[in-house]
Amino acid sequence: MAITSTSLTTVAQPVFVSAGTQGDAVTTMYVCNNSDVNLTFDVHLVPSGGVADDSNIIYSTFPLTGRDTYVIEDRLLLSPGDSIQALSNGSGIVVTVSSLSV
Repeated sequence: MAITSTSLTTVAQPVFVSAGTQGDAVTTMYVCNNSDVNLTFDVHLVPSGGVADDSNIIYSTFPLTGRDTYVIEDRLLLSPGDSIQALSNGSGIVVTVSSLSV
């Protein structure tokens, strides 16, 4: 099992990239707002070689209260090179991803 954490910015960036030879299974994502203000975030499932855009968004402008955490327990199976990318509308959100190689 691997765990990675990424602080979000206002520009979409990878929070997880499947690097396994057979792909990876994402088991859980924790989205934590460490700030005192309410923020929103977007999450995209991006195919290998693609970019985060409206065609691959799975959470759009999702509200997250200050000092709160949202847990995403959807299991995702990613092929090599696929990524999960995210952004927020301000500073303070950290995304932690738990994954397994398959």
